[in-house]
Amino acid sequence: MTDSQNDNEFIETYQTQLKVVEDAILRQEEEEGIASAELRQLRSDLREALSLFNTVNSNNDDSIIILDDSEPTPCVTLSSESDSSDDEDETDEEIESSIVKDIAGTNCSVKINCPVSGLQQHNAVVLSMESIADNTVRVLFCQPTRLDFKPCPHFLNDSCRFGDTCKFSHGFVISVNDLLEYAEPNYETLVVGQKVLCKQGTDDLWKLGAIESVENDNHVCVVRFTHFNALEAIPFES
Repeated sequence: MTDSQNDNEFIETYQTQLKVVEDAILRQEEEEGIASAELRQLRSDLREALSLFNTVNSNNDDSIIILDDSEPTPCVTLSSESDSSDDEDETDEEIESSIVKDIAGTNCSVKINCPVSGLQQHNAVVLSMESIADNTVRVLFCQPTRLDFKPCPHFLNDSCRFGDTCKFSHGFVISVNDLLEYAEPNYETLVVGQKVLCKQGTDDLWKLGAIESVENDNHVCVVRFTHFNALEAIPFES
């Protein structure tokens, strides 16, 4: 079974669990007027897990990422300072909640060295605010180049049994000040000899390669992969 099939099974499982919980909430509301806090929290957790998992997977729809040597642009950072006088009466807890809500799900890129691919910058999505005091966030990589960069779907549902020993990623903690802009692919700029990162194989990992030819009419380019010297036709989008 491929990792993509596993991902679909996890999503279906979460959706089934969410449906069961929502039905239970409706029954409690009809019988008692209000559902229990535990059920409502479970519904919220399942919705958040599905939303974040779908966000990561939607950024995986492209199968080619162009490697750009230009200096990356800093991502827009968040501040607890408000420009509106109407917010002056907000409590610290309300401000913190607003910051967390605003930044979760933000597309970005971060500088982390990957010895396997040689890359030093990776597209990511913000999973959550790690620490308001330290101004740090937890991010998941959108185009993982090795297993420990690939998001663990069990972690998203708070059900991973392996903790720190898990072979998949539970996210990386990054300073908000180090977040850079997400690198959007521009297929119109593809040229022979250009270095690219491609999703290849059944493991859904991304590999480094160089373009051998480009077929714009068919939206396909032929890539020679660096580490195993193989040629493969890669569609612009998967």
